[in-house]
Amino acid sequence: MKKLFKTLAVVLLASATTFASVTEEKKVTKETKTFAIGMYQMKNTSKVRLMLDKHTDNVISVKLTDELGNILHHDFINKKQTNYGKSFDLSRLNDGTYTFVIESKNEKTTREVVIETNEPTFAATRKLTLE
Repeated sequence: MKKLFKTLAVVLLASATTFASVTEEKKVTKETKTFAIGMYQMKNTSKVRLMLDKHTDNVISVKLTDELGNILHHDFINKKQTNYGKSFDLSRLNDGTYTFVIESKNEKTTREVVIETNEPTFAATRKLTLE
């Protein structure tokens, strides 16, 4: 009976140290997010609203680029600013894919916006002949 308790104690001690080392590794690899993003299209418009909440005191860069990588708009959010919100009017842009690039020292996020113009199309005409 004593031998069973000693064996059980050794097994429990070994498993406890194994689980303790695994949880320590998870804490080391976990990174904190620098910012949170919210983005939506305003109803019945061609405007896009971008909102950011900062979780650190890093400087954040917000860029709007076209398909060729040309920068159409660039903003910086300073260290003291914790929130950012801006409406972008995309009605004057040509059809294509545009990218919002939001980056800080440790993190980079991209969001794409596709612009397609709804051009009017004509319905096919039919000719009926009655005999």
